[in-house]
Amino acid sequence: MFPHIDQVYTFFTAKIVNDDFGPTEESSEVQLFNYEDIPWDELAFPTVKKTH
Repeated sequence: MFPHIDQVYTFFTAKIVNDDFGPTEESSEVQLFNYEDIPWDELAFPTVKKTH
C-alpha cells in the first residue's frame, strides 16, 4: 500500500501552555487547528493524509 520510505510519522496531541510557536527552517507555515478543522486535502505530504 505504501512505498518504502524509511520514515516513521508520530502524531501527538497536547495542551498548549503558551503561544510561542512558529515556522523554522524546516517549515514555511505553522498553524493550529481543531482536529475536525484540519484541511487534510491541503497537506503537503500524502503519507500524513493516509495515516490520520
